[in-house]
This record gives sequence, C-alpha cells and structure tokens, in this order.
Amino acid sequence: MSIPLEDLPETLEYVKLNNYFNVAGMAVMLVDYLHTLQEEERFIWPAKLSIANVLLLLVRYGNFVLAVTTSFYTFDSNLSLTTCHKLSIGVAMQRVLLLALGEAVMYLRVWAFSGEGRRALYILAAVYTTVVTLGVVLVVVWDKSATVVAVSQLPGFSCMYVRAEKVSLSIILMQVVMLASILCLVIATIAIGISRYRNQVIPSRRMGGLLLQFYQGGVLHFIALLGLSVGNLLSENTAINLQVQLHGIIVTRIVLQMRKFSAKNGFVNYRRTDGVGLAVAERRTDNLTSIGFASASHVKSGTQVASWGMELDAVGKYDR
Repeated sequence: MSIPLEDLPETLEYVKLNNYFNVAGMAVMLVDYLHTLQEEERFIWPAKLSIANVLLLLVRYGNFVLAVTTSFYTFDSNLSLTTCHKLSIGVAMQRVLLLALGEAVMYLRVWAFSGEGRRALYILAAVYTTVVTLGVVLVVVWDKSATVVAVSQLPGFSCMYVRAEKVSLSIILMQVVMLASILCLVIATIAIGISRYRNQVIPSRRMGGLLLQFYQGGVLHFIALLGLSVGNLLSENTAINLQVQLHGIIVTRIVLQMRKFSAKNGFVNYRRTDGVGLAVAERRTDNLTSIGFASASHVKSGTQVASWGMELDAVGKYDR
C-alpha cells in the first residue's frame, strides 16, 4: 500500500523528526551506560539473583534491543511490507514491555516504602495489572488500525505507518495511561510518607536527611517520569523511543543510587542476599526500625532490610 500524496509531506516530516529522536535516545543511552557500567559491575553483578536485579537488567539491556530493532526497522532498505508490519508490532510490544518492567521497579519501591503490607501490595498490584493490560490492549488496537508501508527507496524511511485518527487516539491513550500510573505513584508516595512517618520522631540528623532525601530522590524521580509523558504527549508522540529509554535510565539510576548509598554507609553486603533479594545487614541498624525502614531479621546479630533488593534506608542521601 502506498501513502496518499496529500499525506506524504506530513508523514515524511513526522518520520524524519522521529528518526532524530531515536538517534538522540541511542546516544544518551550509550553515554549513560558507559557512565554507570562500573557501578553495575560493583553493585549488581556480585549480588545474588533477585527480583530487583532481574528487572533492572531486563530494562537496562532491553533498551539496547529496542534500539537495534528500531534501527533495523528504520534504515534497512530491503524490507518487504510484511516484514515492516511484523517489525512495527515488535517495536510497539518492546516499548510496552520495557515500560511495564520499569514501572514494576517503581511499584515495588512504593510498596517497600509502605512497609510491605498486604493491603498495599493488593492495591498496587491491581493498579499495575490494569496499567499493563490497558497498554497491551492499546497496542492491539494500534496494530489493527495502523497502515504500515514500505518505502525502500528513501534512506531512513524503510518502514513507516500512516497516522490516522484512530491510530493517534490509541497512542495518546497509552500516554494518558502512563500519566495516570505515574501520578498514582506520586500521590501514593506522598500519602505514605505523610500517614506513616508524620508522627515518628526522627532519631538523628542522619535519618532526618534520609527522609528528606527520599522526597528529593523519590518523588522527584516520579515527577521526572511524569514530565517525560507530558512532553511526549504535547509533541504528538514523536519521541516514544526516547521516552522509553530515558524511563529505563531513570529506573536504573534509582536502583544504583540505592545500592551505592547502602554500600557506602555499611548497611548491606550484596553478596549475602536471600532468594528474593532481601539484603542481610552487615551491622546493626536498630535506629532504622523506629521509622519502619528495617524489620527484625532471623539473623541474630543484625537486621534484614525488607525491600526486594532495593534497600529502604537507601532512599536517602545519595553521593554527589
């Protein structure tokens, strides 16, 4: 199928701008990867397999797979229409999967901060399941509505889809779902912080700094993700790949900063974790218990930070 002549200029301009953002996303992702590789080798690889580690690595390296697939989809000049259509669906599903995995880290972080109660788990799990389900449904709608064309003669325009009203609506709705999800996390984080810790006495200046940094490092991360969704929505979704890649970068840095802080302050030894990533403390941290950052462990001489490999005490002061 060919592109209608009246839609050709707008379509070419849209795809060209999208290509620029894709290349920018690859560059930013590569620079960030090289910048954080040493921290990954130090804080992630020595640790036992855990949910946090698996999610982190899937998001981190899944973005490289997305970049390669997108490049092949965009710049290979010998793709048939059938191949273009399959690749377009593959790229769309990769985006949804990577966003879902990144959001899982965010939801686990909020659940950990809530004290890992069952009620919070059920609520967050229900919201997360709804978000992922809606994302998959909207991709299916996009697949049935999008008209994918192969334009092999034009370099950088191997595969394109012609934007239609229904197609644009499904993409916009995906962004709205993402906005709603992140907004829920922001509200939940602030609400938990107020309801759980407002009456607690901060035992030391250090712990006060931890709570302060939680809001600076936690809520602000969520706000950054919120800004990505709003910006992409306002730009008519011309930077979807860039949004996915920046989302993955933010999630990765959240976990790495937590690990760095815990290691620096001697809270945990990442080489000693149980099957789900609960880190065994190297020394007593009883002062954390009073504000719910740590729970008693079966280890007699210490405590165990119950946070699925993302230490709750580490939401605090980061290295500058």
